[in-house]
Amino acid sequence: YVPPPEEQRQYLLSQQQQQQQQLQQEQHQYQQQHQYQQHQYQQSAAADQQVAELGGMLDASLRLNASLRLNASMRLSALLASQQQQQLREQRQLAAIQQKREARQQAQQQREMLLPSIVNVSSNNNNDNKMEQNQEGERGEEHQHRRRRRRRRHSEKKSS
Repeated sequence: YVPPPEEQRQYLLSQQQQQQQQLQQEQHQYQQQHQYQQHQYQQSAAADQQVAELGGMLDASLRLNASLRLNASMRLSALLASQQQQQLREQRQLAAIQQKREARQQAQQQREMLLPSIVNVSSNNNNDNKMEQNQEGERGEEHQHRRRRRRRRHSEKKSS
């Protein structure tokens, strides 16, 4: 059996249409698959970028945290050293004050121990000084008497 030419033509046209539809469907599927793959790739790239950014942020955060910890540790060490120096200064000042106080007390005790002998020596010196002054006074008076006598004699000789 050989179909008439019109039927053959219809058959060929229908086959061609089916093939075109199939080709379009395959192209559509390919495009969808390609878009899906492209989308997946973009999402994957974006996720990779986010991971890298987060990793970088984490790394920077860890470095900053370590730096801050180191900085805080150094400041704390400096503060402790400063406090220790201040305490040493205060201890030295207190020791110096204590030494001065003890030296004053020792000097005061020595003065108190020497005071009675100083008073005795002083009173003896005063007595000696008074005696010397009395003797000098007596000598001075004698000297004045002699001078007066001489003047009188001198004036008597002039008048005679």
